[in-house]
Amino acid sequence: MTGHGGTLYVLCFSDDGPGTGPHPVSQAELRAAFTPVTGWNVTAIEPARVQTNYHDDDGAPAWLATIKRI
Repeated sequence: MTGHGGTLYVLCFSDDGPGTGPHPVSQAELRAAFTPVTGWNVTAIEPARVQTNYHDDDGAPAWLATIKRI
C-alpha cells in the first residue's frame, strides 16, 4: 500500500510507435487508472524503452509514469 504523499513508478509497454510489446498501454489509459478521485495524481509520463528477449537492442517502446498518492 502506498501512503499519503508516496510515489508510485509505473513502467509499462507503450502503444506509441512500431514494435510495441504485449498489452501496450496508452497515456490516456494510465491517466484514467490513476485519478484524483481514486487518490492519485499523475505527475509525469515520459517515453522510455524496455529491453526484452523479443525486441532488437533498442528494446520496446514504453512509458515511465510518476504517480503521487494524494
